[in-house]
Amino acid sequence: MPTDRAQMPTVQIALRISPSLRNRIKAAATENNRSVNSELSATLEEKYPAPEPPKTDVQRLKLLTEMIDNAMDSDSFSLEVKRAHLSVTRELMRELVARMDPADVRTALHGWEMPPKFDLFDEDDPDFEPA
Repeated sequence: MPTDRAQMPTVQIALRISPSLRNRIKAAATENNRSVNSELSATLEEKYPAPEPPKTDVQRLKLLTEMIDNAMDSDSFSLEVKRAHLSVTRELMRELVARMDPADVRTALHGWEMPPKFDLFDEDDPDFEPA
């Protein structure tokens, strides 16, 4: 079923392949009643499925720590974007930890180090600068 391109964000990539591979992809696309682009997208989605959403609070907390680390380490986020991201993530983490068993919190946070100043984070603090 075709999807509305305006509903789904996409990126373009340049791909160099052999003519024989292109012909095989084109044949598969025709067989599946799809465009070459749709055939490639469907094949890549099958080969590289989206990760499963976390099912437990331990998995959710581990995911939040990854999100924090990614935001803190990102050179592409502005200070304003980092502040917003960390503010929301901190609140989610607080809510999650409050409902979890302490042993599960220790399991989820094992090996994770809180980024510098994260525990003092205040979006109104003009001196806050993510590492």
